[in-house]
Amino acid sequence: MADTAAQVIGYGAAVVSCVQLVPQVVRTVRTRTAAGVAPMMWVLIAAQTVVWLAYGTSEGLWPSVAVNVVLVGCCAAMLRTLRALRVPGTDRALRLLGVLLVAEVALVALAPMSVVGAVAGVLSAGVFYPQVVAVLRSDDLSGLSRPTWWITLLTGALWFSYGLVVHSVATWGSAAHNAVLTVVVLGRLLLVDRAARTDVDGDVALAA
Repeated sequence: MADTAAQVIGYGAAVVSCVQLVPQVVRTVRTRTAAGVAPMMWVLIAAQTVVWLAYGTSEGLWPSVAVNVVLVGCCAAMLRTLRALRVPGTDRALRLLGVLLVAEVALVALAPMSVVGAVAGVLSAGVFYPQVVAVLRSDDLSGLSRPTWWITLLTGALWFSYGLVVHSVATWGSAAHNAVLTVVVLGRLLLVDRAARTDVDGDVALAA
């Protein structure tokens, strides 16, 4: 029964995770604007996929493997677009990605899988921090996809449940942490959108 529940929740989480970043990639590519987007977040997401793929393959966590394959594609498309748009901080973030990838390959080759899993959890717990900082510092968040963050919140809840069922501390711990950070981003987006609507209503009232 537990195995069945794990499969249902795990593959449900994988399906939702596969689409969570797509709205942001599509929005950035179509609008050619990245106001409020943190390049460093995308670099950290790309970096974490290496260790999650290694850990997931070793432990048989196939839903995790599937979603990280998709994440690689999303990150590649997003980082290429951010670089083309010359978004500040993108080149520095890409240089860091190169360093992280070399270190991760060495980690996977030399360290026990338990250590790889722990590193995967730590990386996952830190991926949203650059975006949290970005949304708290800027009032122009027009480049951020709202659907991406709502889907991300759902994703966190599903991976948290999956981690509990399969007794993977790395999975449920990072999911819980990221869910909290996602709430911070969503809260800031809601405040900014509300302020924008208030300004528009005020301008309309003055014009009338």
